[in-house]
Amino acid sequence: MKDIKGGNVKEINLNSAYVEENGAKYLASAMKENKSTTWMDLGSNNIGDEGAKHLASAMKENKSITTIYLDDNDIGDEGAKYLVEAMKENMSTTTIYIAGNNIRFGTLNEIELLMERNKGFLERRRVLKALLSCLSSTSTNGAFNGDSFERNYLFDLNVLRVVIAFIGANK
Repeated sequence: MKDIKGGNVKEINLNSAYVEENGAKYLASAMKENKSTTWMDLGSNNIGDEGAKHLASAMKENKSITTIYLDDNDIGDEGAKYLVEAMKENMSTTTIYIAGNNIRFGTLNEIELLMERNKGFLERRRVLKALLSCLSSTSTNGAFNGDSFERNYLFDLNVLRVVIAFIGANK
């Protein structure tokens, strides 16, 4: 747990490791401080609704986890609703494997919609970063070399227009 808490672990594979509810509680506590783990497999661990509640609490604070396996964990609709609430706050989690639990279709559908929303958010953020990077690099490359200043300035304005339109379209 010390490595997990310290953020030295990128992937955690505890599939079928008898984690159960108490283990999920301790893991969630460690994950609140971890900012580097992106992938977790907690499948087949019988964590139940209370374990899902603890993990959802950690997901609200830990924005690095993109993929989590929670399949075959005896999670019911109550536990899944905690995960839904966490995903509403944490837009970095794009994939949750949750098959083999006792979750109603409506709640599963809500999780799927949030995963799609989060994937779109991450893609828009990636595109925006690329546009801003392009904007900052063109404004510093030969900015005062006669013709290049005018070309760079016009290019910067066009990129800025695209960024503004992009932000406006994705509010």
